[in-house]
Formats: sequence, C-alpha cells, structure tokens
Amino acid sequence: MKQTIINNALNGLDADMVEKVGELRARKKDSASLIIKFGAAAACVLSAALVFFGIQRIAPSDGNTENTVLGTRYYTDDKVMHPDAVDISDPSYIKWEEMTVTEKYHTLLFGEEQYSSKSVSVSEEQLGEYIGEYTLRGFDLAAENDDMLRTVTGRAFEIKGVLKDCAVAVQIDGYEGNYVYIDSGYRSATLGEFLDAMSLEENMTFGPVDYYYEPHINVLSAIEYDSVDVNVIRSLIFDNREARAADLNEHTLPSTIRISLDIPLLGFKDSSFWLTDDGYLITNILNSGKAFFIGEEQTVQFKKYVIENHKGYELVYQEGERLKFDGEDEIGIIDDADAAD
Repeated sequence: MKQTIINNALNGLDADMVEKVGELRARKKDSASLIIKFGAAAACVLSAALVFFGIQRIAPSDGNTENTVLGTRYYTDDKVMHPDAVDISDPSYIKWEEMTVTEKYHTLLFGEEQYSSKSVSVSEEQLGEYIGEYTLRGFDLAAENDDMLRTVTGRAFEIKGVLKDCAVAVQIDGYEGNYVYIDSGYRSATLGEFLDAMSLEENMTFGPVDYYYEPHINVLSAIEYDSVDVNVIRSLIFDNREARAADLNEHTLPSTIRISLDIPLLGFKDSSFWLTDDGYLITNILNSGKAFFIGEEQTVQFKKYVIENHKGYELVYQEGERLKFDGEDEIGIIDDADAAD
C-alpha cells in the first residue's frame, strides 16, 4: 500500500506543479520568516516529498544541525483543494480559447505511447531528425460530452541530444513553435543510461539541497542548504553511472535528502533527486518515479557532508494548523478557537 502511494505521488507531478514550486522557492528566499499558503499543486509536491516518501522519525541529532540553522521558513496546508474536481463555473477555470496550445493539446499520440506536453518550446537549432506526423489530443471540459474531444495534427522531430523515447519536439498545425512532449513511461536499466538518454550532464543544473526530519508528531521539517558545492553533487550523480534501476513497487524508500534540479531544455523546473539512507537515489524526472541503487555508503556520506559543512534555513510544515505572521521575525500559530474569533 505504501509503495503504491509513493508511485502515485511521483506520477502525479506535472508541469504546473513544478512551476508553482519554483515560484514558491523564489518567493521564500526573500525572507527567513515567510509564510507561503499552498494551493493544490504545491501541496501535492510537498506531500510527495515529506509524506509519501515515508520521512523517518528522526531528530536533528541524526546529523549535527544545531549550529547550522540560519533561520526558519514556515509552510502551512490551510487551503485544501481537489484538482481532480474541475468546476467550470469557477472564475479561475481557464476557458478553452484562453488556454495555451500545450494546455489545449496535452497529449501526443506517439505510436503506441502517449506523450504529455511541457510548457516549453525548443529552438530550430535544437531540432533533430524529422520523425513523422502524429495526432495531438485535448478536451474542452466546458463543451457538451460528445464535443469535448479536440484533435490536431503535429509534425514530430527529435531533440538533439535527447532520445525520442524520452521526449520529442512537435510543430502543431496552426501554431508557431517546437513544443516539447515527454514520455513518462521511459525506463532505463542503469543510471548512466538514464542520464545519457537526455544528455543530462550538459542539460541539467542543480539548486538547493533539503534535509528532511520529523522533530515532533505532525510537524514535518527540513533544512534547506543553498550553497552545497555543485561539483560534489555532480560527482554523486555522474560517478554512479553503473547503478542499477530498482523497482519502486518492491521497496519502502524513506528519503531524508532532496536535491533540486532544473532541465531547461525539456521544461523541468525544480524537479528532484531524493536520497535514502539505505542506498537508493530516486527521481521524478519525466514526471514519474524512478529509483537506482547507488549504495548506502554513498547516500549516507553525502547527507553527512551536507549537514556538517553547510548552513541553511529550517523549513517547517505544520499539518492541521494555520500560521500567522506576527511581525518581521516571529511566527504565531492560530488554533481553531482563535480562528473563530
């Protein structure tokens, strides 16, 4: 059951979620005491990172963090939404004619596979070999049931340095641009094969590293380190090319370290590598969960290196409580009685 939840969480990460988390990161860096109210997408991503990966009940004593925390950044889930329930009468609902082309035509029927759109277009110089013509599909949810389906033809091209099994660029009839569509079902036998499939050594950049722990019941926390040496991160990833793929359905994978990453060419912003204390590296690149066994020594040593050599901000997620800003440097908690007032 737990493994199924993990996979569902990973498979649910789409472009909108990634973009919203990117926006949240940019906002929270403005202050050490910043409240961010999560909408549906961001809440799902945080839950995937903190809950679905089975964060272990460990205190900061797991690593010596006492003198490494520069301040605290708070999060709350007081706004609960259900993205699967679409209300077309909601003012925030985007009408078909107001959608971007990749919002309209989210699915590319690529042979026997269904590729999904990313909100990015590659340049003409990045186009590779022409593949062929394919149908793209979308749904106008405001239309009558029989008229919801919308289709259009597109010309698919390889993207230089990227296997067509991972992603392609599509020129859509009636629109300008070479839009990226990805296959979330792509799998590889080794980490090196996965990295090479998208030329990630050249196309991937790294952001902050987060260390997760649970100091109290119902309080999920992390320390975010902004200055971890990128060469150490790259060594961890690219020096383990022989790591074999593992089946997420067969393992319980509690993660304590998250490495954020961007792949601008393919439209991925604030995607992740997670590290588990039992030696697994997990990623949601291509919007689906993939795991590789790099060894317990590697993952534990990297966590120790981060905690013992860097300073960061504590991120606190309080489940079931709402937070209020109480001045420039303090945060207060609003309980149900206060909220009623």
